[in-house]
Amino acid sequence: MFLMKIAYDNIQFGNQRYRPNMNQKKRQKPVCAAELDLAQGAVLVMFGSKTCGVCKVIWPQLLAALKSRWPELQFRYIDCENDPQCCAQNSVFSLPVIRLYFDGRQYLERIQVFSLGPFVDEVDRLCEQYDWPGIDSSGIESSGTDQQ
Repeated sequence: MFLMKIAYDNIQFGNQRYRPNMNQKKRQKPVCAAELDLAQGAVLVMFGSKTCGVCKVIWPQLLAALKSRWPELQFRYIDCENDPQCCAQNSVFSLPVIRLYFDGRQYLERIQVFSLGPFVDEVDRLCEQYDWPGIDSSGIESSGTDQQ
């Protein structure tokens, strides 16, 4: 026979009694690596894995394509095998996921299969709209003023 009595802070299941420990401290939520330093500037975050073949190919190509054009852009790589809670907190359930943030707000996201060329063009367009200091197509740093 299953008996359940609830009295204030006692819970009884059959003949076993459970008491919640009110002195236990709540566990602090671990700080997700992707939440660090997203508040200011432009940050490109990639969620990947050691076992993801696409991630291994895309990340170096992405760095090479964007670091030369946008040297001030920050890059973050989150390994979902080492930090699965972070990936789950950011709703990452398939790999790779690449997100572009400006001042903590997400402006661009690509998931799984995408072409690298159009993605780099979109990042360029967004960085220009954001007025991010970068290098123009001639390789000369842009100063923000146009000469006429």
